[in-house]
Amino acid sequence: MKVSTTIRMNPELKERLDNISGTDGDGRTMTWHVEQALQQYLDTIVPMMVPIEKSKLVPTPRPKATRRFTPPTHDQAFSYFHARGSAIAITESENFIDFYESKGWMIGKNKMKDWKAAARNWMRKSTEHTQPTNNQAQSPMKLLTDTSWAPKGVIE
Repeated sequence: MKVSTTIRMNPELKERLDNISGTDGDGRTMTWHVEQALQQYLDTIVPMMVPIEKSKLVPTPRPKATRRFTPPTHDQAFSYFHARGSAIAITESENFIDFYESKGWMIGKNKMKDWKAAARNWMRKSTEHTQPTNNQAQSPMKLLTDTSWAPKGVIE
């Protein structure tokens, strides 16, 4: 049996293999089919199990590093704010640059990855803060002089 010479077979498995009986249409025993399947498996697997010499080992290439973040210049920021339609591009771009330079171009504990995305958020938030809302608190003087709540003719 070729299999037994290739590997040291478990005696229980060898006994079971020897006890398989029956033949196929070509007159080959079932044992022959099992031996062929096992030998084909071993011919495929065993070469992969052979130790590789250290000199043949090829280091795995590291993936290319993504490009590093570079902070924008004042001109780049101004151009971007102006192109995005900011009405006060010069002021907003300077505020943006100054703010993030003071933070070391960090957003929380993370290094900034895309200053244009941060600039878009900056513009979005600045328009939210400049637009008055209906729920916005009125000045105290206006509250004191407001008589719209009283019926007409009572307060004059």
